[in-house]
Amino acid sequence: MQKKHERFPKLYISPKVAPYLFILPFFIAFLMFQAFPILFSFFLSFQKWNGMQPFTFNGLKNYIYLFRDKIFWWTLGFNLQLLLITIVPLHILSILFAVMLNSSLIRLKTIFKTLFFLPYITSAAVIAIVFWLLYAKNGLINILLQKYFSSVFDFLNIRLPIDFYMVWPDRNIFVFSLSFLLIWKFIGWNIILYFTALQGIPGSYYEAAKVDGANWFQILTKITLPLIKPMMYFAVTMSVIYIMQVFDEPTILLSSNVITSFGGLTMVIYLFNQAFTHMNFGIAAAISYILFFLILAITRILKLIFKER
Repeated sequence: MQKKHERFPKLYISPKVAPYLFILPFFIAFLMFQAFPILFSFFLSFQKWNGMQPFTFNGLKNYIYLFRDKIFWWTLGFNLQLLLITIVPLHILSILFAVMLNSSLIRLKTIFKTLFFLPYITSAAVIAIVFWLLYAKNGLINILLQKYFSSVFDFLNIRLPIDFYMVWPDRNIFVFSLSFLLIWKFIGWNIILYFTALQGIPGSYYEAAKVDGANWFQILTKITLPLIKPMMYFAVTMSVIYIMQVFDEPTILLSSNVITSFGGLTMVIYLFNQAFTHMNFGIAAAISYILFFLILAITRILKLIFKER
């Protein structure tokens, strides 16, 4: 009797080799889309390259150029100022709202959590357009200020309507406008993080504290905050990473003429302009590594602040 030939011969794979074949696609994707861009950008930070001509070794000239560039220091200052005025109120409000949601005083907690979380899942472009309409000279905020608080602003000698987009040379107004947008967007995400951490605290701790006569402030500072410190470190670190790399919101809020008139606003916008407006890819790569080490230093400081004692 003639044997039937199989259409596809069986391929024997050693049990020792099979696990590596399963993880091989991940490593190929990682090398192509993660490792290679990181290593190439590091190489590029020491080169002069416009994307068309051959590479020219530039040594440390790209970094020296940035440290001598006034626009670089301006964008760095803007980023740090935005970070400071956003991080503190964002996480204070997030913790307070999370504590309120965790208490027995608030009902319909799921609805409140959903409402708080909606801005986070909304597109950054949509949020920026909404705030662009609110911040306009004939927008809702200026209309309300002129209708109900005009006498207060007259007393303070502040002319209405307020230009919320004033960036240069006085950048203070816009940095607060952008900060308010970021707080509104990310407060829901942080509330959920802190609420999750609060759910992990045993109720017996609070009951014992109340028996000992502790008030709400003592409970908050002696029990709640110390026990959610790991989550605070994670949440603040994630906020730092995003704020230091913010790009979409200021780009949409401000016209391209305002941003390009002095080279940039945030460090990432400055990086983008160097790469795709001036075609200085070497300088752009150097900015990315300076930003990386700056974020690394800030997260290291945060680790020391939130270190368990």
